[in-house]
Amino acid sequence: MQPGGYRTRVAHAPLNSDVSFRWNDRVKPKNVILLAIAIVSMIEGAVGQYFYPAKDVPPSTLYLVVVFSFLIFAWYRIDTMQLGYPRTLTLNIGIVALHFLVLPYYFFQSRGVKKGFVAVGLYVLMLLGSVLISSTAAILTSNILQS
Repeated sequence: MQPGGYRTRVAHAPLNSDVSFRWNDRVKPKNVILLAIAIVSMIEGAVGQYFYPAKDVPPSTLYLVVVFSFLIFAWYRIDTMQLGYPRTLTLNIGIVALHFLVLPYYFFQSRGVKKGFVAVGLYVLMLLGSVLISSTAAILTSNILQS
C-alpha cells in the first residue's frame, strides 16, 4: 500500500479484485453497479415527474431502461467471470432484452437450487427497491415543484 492509504491497481487485476480507498476498505465492481442502478432509478423518477408530470410512462423512461439494461448486463458479465460460468450469445441477448425472465434462469443454472432461490430473492428485492427509489424521487420532485 502506498503512503496515504491508497492501493495501486495493476493492469492484470481481475474484475472482482478489491479497490481500496482511504475512507473505505472494500468497494467491489458489482456493488458499484448496484449503486449506479439506484442512481438511474432516482433519475428516472425525478426526470419523469419534472418534464412529464401528467404521463404515466414518460418518454425519458425508454432511454433510462436502455441504461438500466446495460448496467444489468455489466453486473451479469462480472458475475459470470467470478463464477467461471460460460456466457453464450443467447444468454447475453436474453439478459439485455428480457433480464427479468433470463436472470432467474441464469441464477439457477450458475448457483444451483438453494443459492438460486436466494439470488432470485435478492434480485426481486433489487427490482422492488428500484421501483421504490424511482417513486420516491417522483414524489419528492412533485412536492418541490408545487412549493
